[in-house]
Amino acid sequence: MNNQLHSVQPLLANVGELRRFMGQYYLLDFINKLDKNKQPYWVMRLSDPSNELTVYCFNKQHFFSTLAPESLIHVEVVQKHYKGQQYFHCVYAESVD
Repeated sequence: MNNQLHSVQPLLANVGELRRFMGQYYLLDFINKLDKNKQPYWVMRLSDPSNELTVYCFNKQHFFSTLAPESLIHVEVVQKHYKGQQYFHCVYAESVD
């Protein structure tokens, strides 16, 4: 069991037990959606050689003006739980030039 709470550049296959992590990952794509209250959110798919990971972004519209699918990004993510389900929440993202 990984007792680490935070990590820099972990393999995506190993982030399940981390509370927070950051690193550079390949942005496969992102999709804009609306929740049940008609508020926008984004679903990003990240990848590295070990795995793919779905990350949800709420109230972060400004991130997506500079991000492009199929590009390298720097991202900071926290693990959250909602109604007993674990998910990964994006708190920061930017393109890597």
